[in-house]
Amino acid sequence: MINGTVPLINGLVSISRNNDLDSNNMTESERLYYNNLNMIIGNKNMIKMSVLHDNNNVIIGDIYSRSIDISDISALNGYINTSSEAALLHETVENSLVQDPTFRSNDIYRIAKAHGSAEAIEHYYSGNYNINNIFDLNLQNSGSLIFMQNGNPIERIPILNGNVIKK
Repeated sequence: MINGTVPLINGLVSISRNNDLDSNNMTESERLYYNNLNMIIGNKNMIKMSVLHDNNNVIIGDIYSRSIDISDISALNGYINTSSEAALLHETVENSLVQDPTFRSNDIYRIAKAHGSAEAIEHYYSGNYNINNIFDLNLQNSGSLIFMQNGNPIERIPILNGNVIKK
């Protein structure tokens, strides 16, 4: 760490299973996180995701460029209907599903299905059920990430020039 910042380095990150962990000693949310990461780790297909910082073109995550913006993910802490951990789980699961050739064959359906599955896991992890995430953005990537329940907005997270505004 230099002056309180973490230097970003281009390279490979490898995640592996810790066989010494006993999932019976975990909370329900810890077990959910652990099991979903194990699903990704156990998949024979390698997934690729770029980790960006303060990127105005990637808001939280972008499935088409296989990228996440770690500064946006960090800014989600403090909001009611999500968290950094939930968003990171969402983006990781979504990327693993989209990049898995056995998931679905039609690309548009694959993306929609992967997003829906990842969104459900995100909200289950957060303890929020029957919630949908929608973006309401202008051409400058400013607006809101809106959490909807039963067709009604229940929380708005402001986004300015492609960056989530920390609460």
